[in-house]
Amino acid sequence: MPLGGGIPDSDSTRIRYPWTDVPNVRYKGPHPDLPPGLPPQTKAWWKALCAMPHCVLWIDADWAVAQVTALIHAACVKHNKYSVELRRRENSMGMTRDARLRMRIRYVDPEPKQTKTKAGPPPTDLAAERRRRLGGKTDV
Repeated sequence: MPLGGGIPDSDSTRIRYPWTDVPNVRYKGPHPDLPPGLPPQTKAWWKALCAMPHCVLWIDADWAVAQVTALIHAACVKHNKYSVELRRRENSMGMTRDARLRMRIRYVDPEPKQTKTKAGPPPTDLAAERRRRLGGKTDV
């Protein structure tokens, strides 16, 4: 007789991948250019793609996929073809919030820059500084 209960619902059976926190800052780093002759909608799409904060994580292979996806976007705009392939590729690049959630990428606000407080130069005689802080005791 089979045991009842089915598969346990506990978290111990699920693999949890950690979140990748990316500062929510517009990406301004290097990226490849598009070939000439693409429609204006594709150029606007490329501009939006190249500004996504998580582009900071991309390597050359990711940018190559993005370039091919731009050509698919242009074909979709010009001929109304390949829309399913375009959507699939956009999801794999994390272009929508839902896609980023599935990829476990989240944008976090960057930490504010801390102002430096002037503490003075470090002491040159550490033993004397210790004695001074301990109230003049000599047996440190």
